[in-house]
Amino acid sequence: MIFHRLTADTAQELLETPQHYLTDIQPLEFLLDTNPAKAAFIVEQGLLHAMKGKTVPEILASYPVTGWQARILAAAANMSDRFNRDAGDIPTQIGCPDDVRAVMRKRLQGLLQEELHVIVLNTRNWIVDIRQIYRGTVNSSAVRPAEVLRPAVILNAPSIIVVHNHPSGDPTPSPEDKRVTKEIKDAGRLMDIILLDHVVIGGEQCVSIKELEGGKWQ
Repeated sequence: MIFHRLTADTAQELLETPQHYLTDIQPLEFLLDTNPAKAAFIVEQGLLHAMKGKTVPEILASYPVTGWQARILAAAANMSDRFNRDAGDIPTQIGCPDDVRAVMRKRLQGLLQEELHVIVLNTRNWIVDIRQIYRGTVNSSAVRPAEVLRPAVILNAPSIIVVHNHPSGDPTPSPEDKRVTKEIKDAGRLMDIILLDHVVIGGEQCVSIKELEGGKWQ
């Protein structure tokens, strides 16, 4: 099937139409500079929902798009996460594991593989930055403590929280999760960076490894 690009008139129409009047297909049509057939195919196959977290090669393998369009889609998905991650009443000061879950829920929900993120905090536990460090199985052979601590070193921050997801929906930390936590904590001591907690998120639930091992937040 051959898909043609937008005509000048269609592009102008999409630019001038108020956003709330556009269909699901039309913004994608404009974004990809293509005609409705290609945009409709992606929307009707449910491919937009599956795009979250995909790399450019993964998009190319799954979507009827060019390399340039794959890069546009990957960037759009990334920006969507950035626009939405602090929406609503999500706290920017962390006081408990549930705050961590609230901050990270939109980033991690629906992922098919594990991702490990670092929340960088200031002295009052306000969020300074959030960085994705790894994608894939979280284990001590793959996770290098230096990489996890690097954002805090760069930002001269005193503490971090490590958070990762379990795609199974069960947030129970594995022995490997606990081993990774200890390695990061020990490395942080050498650099005067406190690992405040390692929170595992599964579905709508989360488990604090700190609390699981008898520690307290307050």
